[in-house]
Amino acid sequence: MARRLIMAAAFCAASVPYAAHAACDAANQFTYSFLTAPVASLSYTGSSTYTATNSLGQSISFTVTYAANGLSTNMAGGVAMPAISNLINSTGSGNNLMIGGIFLGRTTSITGTTRTIKTTLTFATTVRDVRVMVNDVDYGANQFRDWMHASGTGPAGAYVPAITTPYTNNNTTGPRSHASSTLTLGAATTPYPITANQAVGTAVSSNTALNGTMYTAWTQPITSAAITYGNYPYAPGENTTGQQAIGIESVQFCPMPVLTVLKSSAPVDDPVNGTTNPKMVPGAHVDYTLTVTNTGGSPVDAGAVVLADVLPAGEPFEVPVSAPQPVAAAPQEVQPLPGAAVVDGASYWLFTGLHITLFRDDAEGLFLNLESPSPCCWVFWRADDEQLLDGEPMAVPQIATLSYHDAGRWLDAQERVDQVPASAAVVAWLAAYVESRYRPEPKRRQRPASFQPLADRFGNPVSISTGERRGRGRGGDAA
Repeated sequence: MARRLIMAAAFCAASVPYAAHAACDAANQFTYSFLTAPVASLSYTGSSTYTATNSLGQSISFTVTYAANGLSTNMAGGVAMPAISNLINSTGSGNNLMIGGIFLGRTTSITGTTRTIKTTLTFATTVRDVRVMVNDVDYGANQFRDWMHASGTGPAGAYVPAITTPYTNNNTTGPRSHASSTLTLGAATTPYPITANQAVGTAVSSNTALNGTMYTAWTQPITSAAITYGNYPYAPGENTTGQQAIGIESVQFCPMPVLTVLKSSAPVDDPVNGTTNPKMVPGAHVDYTLTVTNTGGSPVDAGAVVLADVLPAGEPFEVPVSAPQPVAAAPQEVQPLPGAAVVDGASYWLFTGLHITLFRDDAEGLFLNLESPSPCCWVFWRADDEQLLDGEPMAVPQIATLSYHDAGRWLDAQERVDQVPASAAVVAWLAAYVESRYRPEPKRRQRPASFQPLADRFGNPVSISTGERRGRGRGGDAA
């Protein structure tokens, strides 16, 4: 029987500089608010577990732990910390999870473990779109200058969050500070050097106002979020260290997509019955359908899924006859991924709709890509006079491939081709396909030319004689 795959679209997640993000809807968003949490005295050596819920009645828990070093006392504002108390909040009423005390001296490195308090939120399962609201980040003359560092860790590594305030200052596109906000966000060199995932207090905030509030947000899937708290080094004229505290008011996040794949088959025709009540007999054509269902609370990001059906070696197969293609949307401007090389003055655009098909007769081209030091997707693009950017034609991707041979043919034809590193999921998919399809041609010893049979221009065998010529030659005797 020959297979015909009805749904076999595979996306190269790395073929664009940034994958379009699809946030969950309000009903699926989980929230825990310390505003309504009961007053509690906690410990820096202990842990506490809290349960976030959504409007659908579902719940996901997270655990809060601490790593505190260099405190002369854990008291601030008459409250022993950590604690759930109403000393700090953003609304004038309600509680916050308060963290603070008095350090033995100023913090020299906010990423270190000396004279810092690290608060870690660990989730029971991987989540995304995490948003933590922190209050009262500010400054007290010759006592403290709040110094914050936020980081998130997920299955794929560590991430820098987007940090914003209610007054538009942020750590992505700027501005870094605002007259109504009592904190400055990185990356900044003035008035205090800080990195992109840091904030520092620059003015006095009320304990119960929004001017000292910051929001840390991770759109990427993470399993834990950490906020480290310290006291920035002395400024000129400062020589003492006093009490300081911040409050965590709320934690919000979305669940991950949960994908299930169902594979079904149905005969299309067979050699005996044709298309009338066909059977799955030798020689029949069979449609295999892959149905993907998302039962999670979040949609799937565009370009982030690889769907593959790797067939056993030698299995009869036909090129997909009705594979649905991704829907191409209008390009949209995005920010580059954290850690990506950024070109000053450049803009970054997302194009959806590119897809990749693997062909068995090009297995060698796929193999050569896989065996390269950095497997990649090649993107063939052209300037589009119909889409202008700053008055110039926009570079629009046309085709994406994983084949070394395809890319070579495009380059030989003087086309514009760029390389984009392939994601780990795409590399794994490519490796599985190559392993089942690619069979290197055995190397054959070339026969020396002296042993090749002689032939004329039409391929007929010829012979050469070095003996004497037979019969009567010129000048011979007459019989």
